Amino acid sequence: MSGSAARGFDVKLGQLLVKKRIIDEDQLRAVLARQKGEGARLGEILVRLGLVSKRDILSSLATQPGFLLDSVALEGERLSVAMADPLDFSAVEQISAITGAHAVGDA
Repeated sequence: MSGSAARGFDVKLGQLLVKKRIIDEDQLRAVLARQKGEGARLGEILVRLGLVSKRDILSSLATQPGFLLDSVALEGERLSVAMADPLDFSAVEQISAITGAHAVGDA
């Protein structure tokens, strides 16, 4: 995913987490500002700061069109994601980028 596309996705992820009341607007603004300085993914920063878990991110994404996640299993840094379309490599790549885990799509 290109840098500008990733930043756009991070903002959408942040708005989704606010909408689901997992984080608030102030936390999102602070993390987005921090992200500019660090260059890390929004999800990675949120997890590192303890504001969300990887499961919080994935359960939020599961409700969004295009992801269609059925279930998730996290084993260390390997994330097994049951998906409607496990060959949707773009979605698997986005999930890896957001969570910082090595995502593997499973049927």
